[in-house]
Amino acid sequence: MVYNIVFEVDGGCRRNGAQQPVGAAAAIEKGPSGRTKIHTERLERGESLPEPTSSRAELTAINLALKQALQKHDELRSSPKLNVEIRSDSKYAIGFANQDLIKETCGLDEQIRERGDVNYEWIPRAFNRQADLACNRELDEQEAEMEEWDQQGAEMEEWDQQEAEMEEWDEHEAEMEEWDG
Repeated sequence: MVYNIVFEVDGGCRRNGAQQPVGAAAAIEKGPSGRTKIHTERLERGESLPEPTSSRAELTAINLALKQALQKHDELRSSPKLNVEIRSDSKYAIGFANQDLIKETCGLDEQIRERGDVNYEWIPRAFNRQADLACNRELDEQEAEMEEWDQQGAEMEEWDQQEAEMEEWDEHEAEMEEWDG
């Protein structure tokens, strides 16, 4: 037996990136009977907690839905296979590019925790100068490569155009010879 649950999720943050941000997540559960149940969660604030952001709120909404699905599964008398569908208007939270990165990060985190511990800490940008500089250097290199490729592409286009003009000239000369001959 399969138990199907659909969640529509959303997360938001007011005053994102400013003082006193507040964040919330919501998961609307739509069970097989068609009944709707609303689940919400506040993004807690505190000294040892990360500040609420829109990104954190969107991912919290997905986590909320997953937790509710697991709780629902535990409440069922039989242990059916769960089929959970999560819908979100956040390309960040759902998008394949981010989803694979999130899965990879979680997998790596899990591997570290099997061997010890891992800690995540926000630091002000001023204290992150070395990593910031290294990242910007890499970005500069990538932009320089792109500019070089663009320049090479423009040179190739110019070369192709000159080649086409030469072929056109050769055809013209051949026609002139036919007229003369």
